[in-house]
Amino acid sequence: AGGADAGGADAGGADASASSRSPREIPGDLPGDLARNLVGAALDVAARIASLPRAGVAGYKRVMTDGLAVTYGEGRAEERRRAFEQYRALPEKFFASMRRAAGLTPRARL
Repeated sequence: AGGADAGGADAGGADASASSRSPREIPGDLPGDLARNLVGAALDVAARIASLPRAGVAGYKRVMTDGLAVTYGEGRAEERRRAFEQYRALPEKFFASMRRAAGLTPRARL
């Protein structure tokens, strides 16, 4: 279908498997037993997100939707930027109690 042979290469030799895979199909190239556990893990994450207040669910949805439009590296950079934005909104005493409990010294500047 779509000009791809059974190995996933199209008539020009390019690998079409990534673009032709159904969104519900679990990739066969995942390491270890991740593929077997992927659906269960995804459902666990979805249940945790669904249990959040409406604003939390909306935030996760926004992040996931935005992440689909960029590369992995860009997504990681944006994830870090948004996390630091959220951290800046928290009171310093929140982090002070965390540092004391964990015995940590922060390295990153907010």
